Amino acid sequence: MTPEQLLRELEPLTYVGRVRYMINLGRQVAANTPGAASLSQTLQTFEAGDFYRRYMALLSAQGSRDGAHALRSLSDPSRIIRGLAINLIPLFCDDSQVLQALTAANFETRRALLPRLFKRQRQAVIDEFLAQFLAAHPDDPTRLRLLAYGSARFLAGQRSLVETMSDPLDWAALTRIHPDFVAGVLLDKLARLDRPDFRVKSQVQRLMPHLALRRPDCALELAQVMLKTFSIRDINLQRLVTLRPDAVATLVLSTTDPSNLDFSPVIPRLDTALLIGLLSRSERAFSVRVDVLSRLTPDRRRAIYTALHNGWRTADDTVPLYWLTSLPVDLREAEARRNIALPALATSPANRLPYAGYLPWEEAFLLISPYLGDPDPDLRVAAHSALATVVYYHSDRLPDLLALVRARRNEQDPVRLSMVRGLANIQPSRWTPPLLAELGLVIREALNAADLSHITASQLERLVIKILPFWPDWAAEWLAALVKERGSISFFDLSARLSERDVQRIKPALVPVLAAWEKRGRDNQLLAAARSLGRRLKVFNEFVRILMDVLKTTRNSWIASGILDLLGEHRRDVLPGLIPALLKADRSWIVIAPVYTYLHRTRQDLLTPYLGQNAFKGHFSNGKTRQVLPFYSGFQRWTPMQQATFARTLSEVTGDEMRDSPALLTTIRQLQALPGLAPTRLVELASDKRPAVRDGAIRALGRLDAGEGVPVLLDMMNDDRGRLAIYALRRSLLEMLPAAAASILATIPLTRVTVAKEVVRLLGDLRTEGAYRELLTIAGEDLHRDIRVAVLRGLWNYLERAETWPLLEAAAVNPDPAIAAIVGRIPTERLSPVAEGRLVRLLAQLLGHPDARVRTAVLERCNQLPVTDREQVLLPRLVAALESALPGEYTLAASAITATYHGQDAPIIGQVTGRILSRRKVLKTLVDNLGEQAVTQRRQMLPTVQAVLQALLPDPLTAGLQAELAVAGLEVVDLAHFFNEMAGRGDLHEGALGAAIVAVQGIGYRSDAAQLALLEEALRSSPDPRLRRLALAALVGLAGSPQGWDDARLACLHQYRADPAPLVAAAAQFTFPPGE
Repeated sequence: MTPEQLLRELEPLTYVGRVRYMINLGRQVAANTPGAASLSQTLQTFEAGDFYRRYMALLSAQGSRDGAHALRSLSDPSRIIRGLAINLIPLFCDDSQVLQALTAANFETRRALLPRLFKRQRQAVIDEFLAQFLAAHPDDPTRLRLLAYGSARFLAGQRSLVETMSDPLDWAALTRIHPDFVAGVLLDKLARLDRPDFRVKSQVQRLMPHLALRRPDCALELAQVMLKTFSIRDINLQRLVTLRPDAVATLVLSTTDPSNLDFSPVIPRLDTALLIGLLSRSERAFSVRVDVLSRLTPDRRRAIYTALHNGWRTADDTVPLYWLTSLPVDLREAEARRNIALPALATSPANRLPYAGYLPWEEAFLLISPYLGDPDPDLRVAAHSALATVVYYHSDRLPDLLALVRARRNEQDPVRLSMVRGLANIQPSRWTPPLLAELGLVIREALNAADLSHITASQLERLVIKILPFWPDWAAEWLAALVKERGSISFFDLSARLSERDVQRIKPALVPVLAAWEKRGRDNQLLAAARSLGRRLKVFNEFVRILMDVLKTTRNSWIASGILDLLGEHRRDVLPGLIPALLKADRSWIVIAPVYTYLHRTRQDLLTPYLGQNAFKGHFSNGKTRQVLPFYSGFQRWTPMQQATFARTLSEVTGDEMRDSPALLTTIRQLQALPGLAPTRLVELASDKRPAVRDGAIRALGRLDAGEGVPVLLDMMNDDRGRLAIYALRRSLLEMLPAAAASILATIPLTRVTVAKEVVRLLGDLRTEGAYRELLTIAGEDLHRDIRVAVLRGLWNYLERAETWPLLEAAAVNPDPAIAAIVGRIPTERLSPVAEGRLVRLLAQLLGHPDARVRTAVLERCNQLPVTDREQVLLPRLVAALESALPGEYTLAASAITATYHGQDAPIIGQVTGRILSRRKVLKTLVDNLGEQAVTQRRQMLPTVQAVLQALLPDPLTAGLQAELAVAGLEVVDLAHFFNEMAGRGDLHEGALGAAIVAVQGIGYRSDAAQLALLEEALRSSPDPRLRRLALAALVGLAGSPQGWDDARLACLHQYRADPAPLVAAAAQFTFPPGE
């Protein structure tokens, strides 16, 4: 077979047909069948041809299993062909070929190849490559990303190298493949910590979700160790909550630190005692879904109610209705009676009636019946809603409810809505044929009402749809009636309500209704029904045939697209016959998105007439305009002739002077995606007089499949197009081998600032030794400020190299704030401990910069990205910033100090506090920041809080600050001793007492609110009325927690109301628990 014959054979086939054909040819060559030699020669000719021929030749390698061919294609200029080769190499290349491929490839290709090799269990060759690569490139920053694909044995020998990894992407890749190894490394790191380390904390935060998913028990062990040093909020345990809910709940309850975890999704799986413990914590981040509680067993719901019902009560002693829905029957009825009897509801029947819905029918009806005919329609609405709620729990009274609804058939629509909604809420399984007959009369009477609203009709539809799976004949009759009389209907989500067996059972009742709709042209309703059925269309062939009949007659493109989208999602089996038939009958179907998408992806052999050379008149097109189909990718599935035809159409569009810019830019995007053609038209457009067109074409030249635009873009560097051309080059250059990219960058003149900036940025992104040397050379020249900033930014990828840091340190003292500020933004997450130490010294240097903008930027960075300052290099500069006259500067400095230093650094913070005692505003800023930190990290901040309190002690005028900080940072059990000492010194003056009262009551909203009981007990019998007043504040705070006012707390409140000191008694007598 000659190359020309092969092209003719391939031309009429679909893409899948061509793939199969080429694979079969490859198999013939491999089997050495008659004619295989000639065929092999033809394939070799194809391999040396244009894009289409090379692509087809590589497809044949799947049949011949020719690893050498795949290896050669890895260096093909086409991105598409290289991508196919990457998929074939793990399948067909031997170890020596794989090693050759990995050695010659750039980083992105290696990163694509290694996971595929790992999936094919090619571990030996991966390890061999990694060993060679690490030996040959010990300083290559990309080497760490590749380590993840090594075997466990290989990694064990590289543990010291792994521990130097800092990039979170490197760690994430390693964790996904070797979770046990990563867990061991992290546990060792934590064991060696002598103080909180922000880098380690950040690593664990990022990796915990990956570890939890793969090794939940290892993740749990890691969390337990982390909790010794960090707050539970710092550990990122949300994913572990779903995998080990009881264990994580135990962790949360073992600490008084606030948690930000949501246990709602796992409530049914939690141990009851743990669940009550979590619900008892006053954490707004822990949400409770009542619908989840309702699915618990009655005994568990009873236990929760017993423990927490006092905390559910509002100020008027009522319990919100949503809690009643989750209670067992006896508790629900008892709580409803209690609420109905409350004085607060005696004069508010609209608020009292809903509680009657939770009583037995006879008892409820006595309470509700007086309001069924009340002149106030709002009360009638409440009464009917309450009766429907009764029937929801007591379905045996459904006949009574229906009779009542029928008796009030002439009610105005808002009342009717409440009745219909109540019926729709009844479990559909409760309906029986006699009841359905009555319900039909209710629906008929509602439809006859002149004032029937859309929302009431929607509730009727909901009612019928819910009954459909149980009584399909009855429901189908009323669906037809609703559509006939209302014009439309909502089907809600039938696919969720119906199983495939349900559909088989009810379709005899539905098909006549659907067929009638089709005859009457109710296409919208048919589409709505089809969407509602969704995946159930797989077993509803009769409906699918009806939908296909609609397609034959519809003139509505929205209906046509909707039906075809549904069929494409749920019944792809009908498309091969349906779409060609539609096009044969009417070529204007090509403008419908599912049609042209199907041809583009599956039936390329039918596509040629629709590539924009002709206009078609039909149902969806008037025939006056040629349609340019919106294809933007996947053109490798087309033949060369199809690509050339489409390119001619696109070129003609770009020559239309009357076209708008967005349309032209879209056309340019399409031209750029054609992989088999020379970019002649794009090159012409890159010089177009229309700026938008010119700029779009320049960007497109940089995205061409085989990098054909690179020479053209390089030629632009000397004119005004260079500023765009250099950005357009980026993608092509980064896809090349680094040496080739660096050699091209070396040829680009740096006379234009924009061009030079992007050149140095690209040199930084190449991450090779040659690129680094070139960056250092450029850095030594006299540069424009913007170029200097770009060089410094480019050096961020080489922060582990010693030669980088003198350049950064020189920039830090540069008087130009733009140059100095850039080095202050260096992220810490990718730094080794040594590099982080250098960064800390650099930040300290920047804090001495004469420009306040630089200092402020560094202080903001220290707050947002704290660093570990082991040698306290940064501290003197931060203290100096506290003494600044600029409010913004000293405020940020105070926050940075409390964020960076605690634990072993506590004495230093105490000394700092002593130095600024006379600067009241700065002092308050520092203490307030420390208090905010302490609330969420109490254990970690405790030594710092104690040191600052000691520093404040000599100044009695700071007593209010001391009280607020003590409450924020000390354990609640230690506050009694603190306030006793404070009172003994005479510092608990009126102002300090007021601050302390507010702060103590606020503990009721914290996770450690339960400890207020100990504080109240310790201060209750104090001879000092001020301390007893604080004990009352503790009691009020405790009652504000989820447990609420129980009998013991009410008894304590009465004791305080009788206190001999007016300070205590007055406050107690004006404290009103729910129900008073």
